[in-house]
Amino acid sequence: MTERKRSRRQANDSTTIIRDVGRLALSTAAQMRAVRAAALRTFILPAASTIAIAVRKAGADFSKSVSERNGTQTLPPPHILAAQAILTSIRDDPKIPGDIKTVTNAFLARGLTANEIGRVIRVCRSSKCFQRDWVRIELHLSSEISLVFEAVASAILAVGGRECYGDAPRGPLERAVSESLNSLD
Repeated sequence: MTERKRSRRQANDSTTIIRDVGRLALSTAAQMRAVRAAALRTFILPAASTIAIAVRKAGADFSKSVSERNGTQTLPPPHILAAQAILTSIRDDPKIPGDIKTVTNAFLARGLTANEIGRVIRVCRSSKCFQRDWVRIELHLSSEISLVFEAVASAILAVGGRECYGDAPRGPLERAVSESLNSLD
């Protein structure tokens, strides 16, 4: 059995340490993007769509409630409010086909508590895209409500959205670290 050769380079100067830490950070970030792509479904949809507007409004309402409550009441997690906003906007949007509404309405009619919703809707996050007229929504719903998940995905496509596959591109911080590392070499 042969042993793996190890680098003979000594990591005793600050430039070498910074370079190694930067490379480790970039490697970890790339791995996290791959894991995230495997765990979440990502959609890009027009910012003017009813779904995107509902999610943004849910986030703004949550922020307002947090600032007003001063610790006097407990709020449900923001991802639950965002998911409820998506489901409600699907129900109310006339552009979305009836079969999709039937599935989401049946889920809404169950009247689940925030804790019960949190058990089946694990991630619901929206963020701005580089192009301001688009919004990114990341979702992960439990497999026990896969029919609801597919209905939500179909609704997003019905309002002009699209699903994104594969790893996300590097973000601004990763690009900056990479450029800094390249300048050290």
